[in-house]
Amino acid sequence: MPTRYILPKNFVTKQLTAGDIVVEISGGSPTQSTGRCTAITQSLLDRYDSGMVCTNFCKAIKPKEGYSLFIYYYWQYLYSKGIFFSYENGTTGIKNLDFSGFIETETILIPPVDKVIAFDDYCKSIFNQIFANGKQNEHLAVLRDTLLPKLMSGEIDFPTSSFKPLNYRLPFHSKQFYHRVQPENDQSSPALAALELLIRDFQGQVAELSVFQKSQPLI
Repeated sequence: MPTRYILPKNFVTKQLTAGDIVVEISGGSPTQSTGRCTAITQSLLDRYDSGMVCTNFCKAIKPKEGYSLFIYYYWQYLYSKGIFFSYENGTTGIKNLDFSGFIETETILIPPVDKVIAFDDYCKSIFNQIFANGKQNEHLAVLRDTLLPKLMSGEIDFPTSSFKPLNYRLPFHSKQFYHRVQPENDQSSPALAALELLIRDFQGQVAELSVFQKSQPLI
């Protein structure tokens, strides 16, 4: 994670907290729009010793409590549909997202609060598992980088005489297994799939982006 130095008074207003969503507002390419986003979770914040802030090419938004992951995955859903190409401007090589235009124009479905809370709890369990797996992978990578050179140099002796190779065969063809476990859409995640079901259940219930806290600045 890059380190950035800012004044303490600016850090107070820019510090990211759990539930925030960081949106890319400048960048993109001819085939990739601006508007990519990431969710700030407590698991992410706990991985670093210092606080986190946005760069100048991003904007932080603060959804109402309980709506963060719903907005995050709905944003991802709209991005996958190419919606943000319609909200870009800029004459140079860098494209800028018309964030205000998007907020004022685009409409989204707002399911009942109990459905959103259930969806949020489901997504949190996925995020927690992702970060737990990531921390375990980092630990295993450290062990690998520490032990492998010692094994290669002979500093550590591995008792090969007691090692017996496994002779295990899959009960079915590996390609068949791949097709069984591979989702129909490689780009979808369990949370996005759940979001699409949520949208499908409440088609027609259209509301403006009222889930954002109007009393607080979005930046």
